[in-house]
Parts: sequence; C-alpha cells; structure tokens
Amino acid sequence: MRNHPFRHLVSRDLIWICLVLLGLLLLTVPFLTSGPDVWLEIDWIDGRKLFSIDDAYRYFAAKNAFRVPTIFLWNYVMPLALLFDAIVAALSFDNLLVMRLSHALVGIVTLVVIARASLRSGCHPILAAASVLIVGLMPLYVILSSSFYAEGLFGLMLAVAFMLLIEKRNTSLAIIVGLLPLVRPEGGIYCLLFLIYFGLRRDTKQGVLVALPSLIYLVVFLLMHSGGGMSFLGWRLELRNILSPTLGQQSGSEISLDRLLNPLWCGLALGSLLIRRYRKWWPILLGPWVLIGIQALAITRGVQDFELRYLFSVIPIFGIAWAFPIHYLFQAKPKLRIHKRLITLLTAAIFLTTLAGHMSQSEWLRQLYDQLGSSKHNLAKGQEIERDPDQGLKRFNPRPLRAFAGRVDTYAGVHKDIQTIFVANPIPLYFLDFLKNGPHIETVLIPHNANITANSNGYFFGFSLTTLSYRYFKFAPPDPAQPASAMLILNDSGYSPFTHLTFGEKTSPGMSLAQSKKGIVANIQSGSMQAFAVTYSSRDSVQWSFSEP
Repeated sequence: MRNHPFRHLVSRDLIWICLVLLGLLLLTVPFLTSGPDVWLEIDWIDGRKLFSIDDAYRYFAAKNAFRVPTIFLWNYVMPLALLFDAIVAALSFDNLLVMRLSHALVGIVTLVVIARASLRSGCHPILAAASVLIVGLMPLYVILSSSFYAEGLFGLMLAVAFMLLIEKRNTSLAIIVGLLPLVRPEGGIYCLLFLIYFGLRRDTKQGVLVALPSLIYLVVFLLMHSGGGMSFLGWRLELRNILSPTLGQQSGSEISLDRLLNPLWCGLALGSLLIRRYRKWWPILLGPWVLIGIQALAITRGVQDFELRYLFSVIPIFGIAWAFPIHYLFQAKPKLRIHKRLITLLTAAIFLTTLAGHMSQSEWLRQLYDQLGSSKHNLAKGQEIERDPDQGLKRFNPRPLRAFAGRVDTYAGVHKDIQTIFVANPIPLYFLDFLKNGPHIETVLIPHNANITANSNGYFFGFSLTTLSYRYFKFAPPDPAQPASAMLILNDSGYSPFTHLTFGEKTSPGMSLAQSKKGIVANIQSGSMQAFAVTYSSRDSVQWSFSEP
C-alpha cells in the first residue's frame, strides 16, 4: 500500500467521508431537539442543560432584534452574533427548527475549515481526519453547534483565523480577528495577541484592521447607552450577588479534572508551542490558554461558576493543533519502522481515549450505557415528559406549551393596556410572539427561581430588554389611590411564582393571608400595576383581584 498510486486520494476521501457523516449527525440534532411534536432531552452535558435559560433568551432576543433595536446594545449577546441570528430569524419567519439548522451548518463549516487548516499545516490526511472525528464526535460540540450561543460562530471564526494564519493571508486574518470581540467578549484576547503579533512585524495596516471594529463598537456603545460604560457589566455582577449563595453550594463553582477537556489532547496542543516550526503561529496557539487562565482566576475568586461551554472556543484550535507534535515526531530522525509503529500505536490510543473521555460528558450517553431508566432532570413542571422504557430517554411534547404561548399572545393582543410583561420562566420564550404586534410592550426577564429572593430580601431581579437596565421588583397589592398600568406575568408551571415571594414580608397592611396567596402583584418601584395572569394549567386568563374567595 506504501507505493499505491491512489494512496493520497484515498486518504483525502477518508476526510470527506468523515465530514459527510458528521454533517448528517449535526443536522440531526435540531430535528431531535426542536422538531414539530417530540423533542428529546439529549442536551444535558457535564451536569448542565444547554438548551435552557441562556439559549431561550438568545432565541427570543434574535427574533425580536429588529422590533426592539435596543437589544443590539445588550451585552448578553454581542452585536455581530445577534445580527447573524436576527437575519436568519427574519428569513425563516422565526422558525425555531430552521434557525437551529443554520447553527448546525456553522458547525459543519467549522469541521471543513479544521480539515483544511490541518492539511495546509502539513499534517497527513489521516491525522486531519482524526482531528475532524475528535471534534465532530464530541457531544459538547454536537449539541452546542445547534444552540443559539455565540460560541459556535466564534469557534468558526477562530478556525478560519487559524487557517488564514497558516496560509499567510494577513489582511483577511486581521479582518476576522478584528470582528471576534463583536461575537464573543473573549475575542478581545485574540485582538490583543494579534496586535502584539503585527506590532512586532511593524505591520501598521493589519494592526489598524484588528483594532478598528472594537473601537467603533465602543464609541457607539458609549454614545447610545444611557447607563454608561459601567452598566455594560453591572447587571451581571449584580445578579451574581444574588445567585452566589446558591451557586457556592454547587459543583459548578469548582474545576476538577474530570470536567475539563481531555488532558492528553490539550497537552499535545500545548506541546505545539514548544516546536519551532509551529511557534510562528503563537497568537492563535496561546489564546486558548490565556482564556483558560482567565476562567480559572474568575472561578477561584467567585466571580463566576464553571460551565464546560465556556471552553467551547478552544475546541477548534486544539482540534487542529493536537496533531502538530505527532506529525513532527513522524518526520523526526531516526525514521525507524519500529519508531513509526510506536508513534502510530500511541496516537491511536490518544485518539480513542480522547473520544471516550469527551463522550462521557454526555449524560444522555451515560444513560444509554448504564441503563439508568430516567434522568433526574426536568424541563419544567406541567410539561408532558415521557420515558422510553428501553433506553431511559426522556421526551418532551411541546404542543401544550405552544398552546399556552398562543393564549398569552392572544391575551396581550386583546388587552391593549398591558405595558409590561414579566417572563418568569424561560421555556415559553421559544414560542411567545407577543412583541410581533406590540413592540411597545416592555419585556422584563427574571433570570432566577422564586426561592432566590431569599437572598435579596424578597425582591426579584428583572432585566428590561427595552431600557437595558436591571431593577428590583417586590410584588405586593397595588394601591387603588395611585394610577395603575397593566402588566402580565407568565409562568408555565401552573402556579404563580409570586405567591411566596416576600418571605420576610408575606402580607401587607390591610391584606389577608388568603389574599396574599392569590398572588396579587404590583411593581412598587415604578408605580402600581394592575396584574393579569396567564397560567400554563388553565385555558382561561385570569385578572387578579382583591376579593375574598
């Protein structure tokens, strides 16, 4: 086979076979998680559900970005990533399945770029195919590629930047790197590294291209954001103060070896920095380690908890760089047959170990392997969850939630006096569309459970998509003497999350316990409000009142 004339062609065909099969896998995920009637809960990775509050918020923001333009100044999702999703939402008429498929296509293109970059770096096609398989079979990569997190688009742009660096296409490289901070905040790491890189090369033009997009965004942000620069991260830090007592008791605030990417795989990627021929690509090779260091520092200082998705952006880079030391060893002297066989065996062992380690991070695959029967996790109360007795795989029927969203949208359309809508559960955001005909409605997201109010003296933390500011809300009976504006509170769990909200102040003067249990609510900071409730379990909408039962 060594002298076979079609050996090189067969090796490249192997890459394309891998790409086609992995592409089909990535395109399957949206149908399993956002199909018409039955969704499968395969998105539990590393103890966390990926398609939850963050994913739902980003989808809702994307489909309403052109209706409520202030959302583009919300740092929850950076403007270029939001623009990508907003355009896809407009073209697909806000179709959830189509939008997930568009993200899956981004994941497929990323795999193609990884293969090309590996080949252009000089790696053997078989190594390039192995790189594609390691990345493409990683459950974190497969699932997150169908999410609305910006990490997928960010990973593609990093892979393209790596390829352009290898191909010495510096102008295109500078443009891509300059846009990275507009997709994810950690793009600033690569901007800084490449500014140093082009500075050392005395390439002023490329340095300007790297810095210009971020500078323009910063100027626009400061001019248009009424809260000033400090408010950019202020809401995150404030919410963190509320969540910290709870998060501190969870394993998410710790880093342990079994929750990181495979150490052998990462170690080989780091080893490429020690080899002279690859060291010239140091900005892209060093970036992931700067990110990991920042993450470790933030976690140890209690600024954030650890989620494996935060490391998603290192996957395309490690997926290319891990093969560099192996390729170098194959070419190193002495070129003995036993030497090559040993390297081949070690490479195969690392390849299989990496695949097994990454796959073990999927709780769904663990269920299939261990035959546990059922997961401890639920999407939300009141939703139809079924279990496959043979596999222990939970299924979610979204039809009742679609009906609930339809009632909410209809109710908001009928009650024109509704000025504010509080969303107390993120799952309905996949289906709600009340802003389509009512862009004047202020949408306030409440990103925590009701029991978290114990850490904030009974106040709920809410973030407004209209004013891009956070406020604290304590819901109590409205004062009839004050003018009232109407609001709507949405929760899909069949009960109002505000019935046990005040903890230290469960009743107000003149209010009986029976009345307090009704969940009559008002915003005490911005004036009294008349409250309407649309609940998941009831087909009828209810206007809350003060009357005794």
